Amino acid sequence: MAKVTRVGGRGTSKRKTDTTKKSSFSGDSYREYQEKRKKLAGKRTISTGRGTGRRKLTAAPKKASAKGRTRVTGRGTGRRKLTAAPKKASAKGRTRVTGRGTGTRKGTK
Repeated sequence: MAKVTRVGGRGTSKRKTDTTKKSSFSGDSYREYQEKRKKLAGKRTISTGRGTGRRKLTAAPKKASAKGRTRVTGRGTGRRKLTAAPKKASAKGRTRVTGRGTGTRKGTK
């Protein structure tokens, strides 16, 4: 219903959009759009692996499942294996660093 100003390009461009309009850059509709574009591309090839390999655009693999892969957490200090689709993080599983910058130094009050 409302008009919203969206900023893009590091703040160099602005555009007015309507909040009732559904975004078209993600979801099922965009996947269908990508498939149509792939079919239109025909026998075109794309470069892979820093330009060392080539494959047909129509033969590009679909998104693979992340199940069984390792996910890095905590700025690279922890790892955990994914067993299903990633869930939202909850406050229950978070760890807190305590004791830093709290209290007084020895010998002072």
